[in-house]
Amino acid sequence: MKELTEEKVQTICGYIRSGIDLVQAAVVTGFSLDEALEFEKKLAIPETKIEKEIKNDIIRAVAHFEILQIQRIIQEGGASGAKWILERRLSEKYNLKKIEERNKPVSPLMLEDDFFKVE
Repeated sequence: MKELTEEKVQTICGYIRSGIDLVQAAVVTGFSLDEALEFEKKLAIPETKIEKEIKNDIIRAVAHFEILQIQRIIQEGGASGAKWILERRLSEKYNLKKIEERNKPVSPLMLEDDFFKVE
């Protein structure tokens, strides 16, 4: 796998803040698809301090993306492109139909998938 420099991590996080997922961001940054998938798998359960720091950077980037979309919803009012993005990108959290089907409370701190669960 290519070396993951601080500059590459920041570039990946920049793409994530704009709304694309980790694998796409890694590919756009210059990693092959296989490397990007390996990168995602490795960060799902980080073993080293550096991997944990990178995972935290990625979690912060997703949170930043989410905040920007919520701000757009508030500014634009009602249904908008930002709402559409949130429902699709963070569907477990923002798809009201799925939330009602689960019939359980949703914590505002719940993150989008197992990738973000801390063990």
